[in-house]
Amino acid sequence: MKVSVVKADNYNIEIVDKAVNDAVNLIGGWQNFIKKGDKVLIKPNMLTNVTPEKAVTTHPEVVRAVIKAVKNMGALPAVGDSPGISNLKSTAKRTGILTICEEENVPFVYFKQSKAYNYMEGRFIKQFELVDCLSDFDKIISVAKMKTHVFMGVTGAVKNLFGCIVGTDKARFHLRMQKHIDFAHVMVDLYQTIKPTLNIIDGITAMEGQGPMSGDVVEAKIIIASSDGFAADLIMADKMGFDAEAMPIAAAGIEEKKNCSFKRYKSCW
Repeated sequence: MKVSVVKADNYNIEIVDKAVNDAVNLIGGWQNFIKKGDKVLIKPNMLTNVTPEKAVTTHPEVVRAVIKAVKNMGALPAVGDSPGISNLKSTAKRTGILTICEEENVPFVYFKQSKAYNYMEGRFIKQFELVDCLSDFDKIISVAKMKTHVFMGVTGAVKNLFGCIVGTDKARFHLRMQKHIDFAHVMVDLYQTIKPTLNIIDGITAMEGQGPMSGDVVEAKIIIASSDGFAADLIMADKMGFDAEAMPIAAAGIEEKKNCSFKRYKSCW
């Protein structure tokens, strides 16, 4: 599975635009992922109500670059997320993502209502309650932030999809799955339920230490892209200096892939 890593020194609009497009071109180009007329949900990390300089959330210029690329393919982009610990509208505004949507004339989707989505092959969860509009889109792009995570070690493309669980509903998974590996397996099931078409990680600035909210900002100066969120996260963790395969989500994903039966082969990444 191809993973690209492209240098980007800062969030200048031209630098980000080039880095995002170069990263996607290195794994086959936008035409391999997005078709004319596709309805595309761009899912950033909007964890909480902070400014982009804190490196807690996906930088709005990375979101803008993805929006523009999707438009250039003749597709119809929208942006959406659901922070677990702050007001959705104020978070969208303060992170700069709502402003980018307004400037680019694309809808921001407020994740408010849920419905059931089945994944019968799931190891821990066979049915998720996810944002109801998810099924309205043809393609999903995870646009994550490169960060440490006190519970999962790191958080990137796969964990970013946790935002598709609406608001405080996220808390019940943390309460039920208090072991690192159990929660990691839930993230594997969630990823396989949603199956994003493309994964992009904003690592121009990143976070180390007490992530995902209270760590220190570091300049990693990279954009990562892959069709495989697990592969993107492995490279991300390696670039952060971790034993990548020992991170809980990676370990759960590797275990699941090894245990993937012939019957389920086509649904395994």
